[in-house]
Amino acid sequence: MVQDASFSIKASAKLAKKRLVSGYWNDIRQEREKFISHTSGKDIQKMNEAYARKIKRDLTELNAPDEDAVLYKKVCRLLNQDTFVLNPISRLIDHSVYDKLSDSEKQLYLLKLSTKYNELQNRYYNEREHRNNLKQSQY
Repeated sequence: MVQDASFSIKASAKLAKKRLVSGYWNDIRQEREKFISHTSGKDIQKMNEAYARKIKRDLTELNAPDEDAVLYKKVCRLLNQDTFVLNPISRLIDHSVYDKLSDSEKQLYLLKLSTKYNELQNRYYNEREHRNNLKQSQY
């Protein structure tokens, strides 16, 4: 267990160094400043909070992708489709887990999955709105 912790720290340090060398933080800062200059001071607090959430998610996903990150990618693919998806929850079910559950556990699983879907769907639309605002501010 101690080796895993030291490896995790080393891996995180390497990723942090890579971000510094690649100019990741400079790009984030420039993008944020560009948006602020185009918004004339409107919603600066909201934009800063959105960037903080984005950076936190990006770093978390790079260091240790979790189930939410995988599920979010699936939700994004569903919502990006041109066709209407009648039952998105059924497409998000992890059958390797779901098929082994009892009936009551399946109901609980579906309830949690639908709650998570609503949360991730809201996140998707908020991020899409933010991206659209960025594109509009560039023109």
